[in-house]
Amino acid sequence: MAVTFKSATAADLTMLDANARQVLQILGKDASGKGILTQEQLPGAIAALEAAVAQEGGQKAQAEKSEKSEDDEEDKGARGVSLRQRAYPLLDLLRRSHQDGNDVTWGV
Repeated sequence: MAVTFKSATAADLTMLDANARQVLQILGKDASGKGILTQEQLPGAIAALEAAVAQEGGQKAQAEKSEKSEDDEEDKGARGVSLRQRAYPLLDLLRRSHQDGNDVTWGV
């Protein structure tokens, strides 16, 4: 399954269900159906997502320092996609929608 975020500002953004659930949970929104981030909610949503990305970055840096070894260089590609990478397109959509005065919806 997938979740599609929509805004009059830009093209639709589709995320895999698990990834969309993760970001919607960070935003304090229910991922089980339809939803909306109103123009008034966008600044808080942007701040919450940016904070989660920064927190993950700090945790990752700490883990890398404690697990430093020669084998780490070979395993970098196997670590997966970070929240920062997954959230960037949505953050861009949220920022642009806020700038243009548009709401962001999903599940509609």
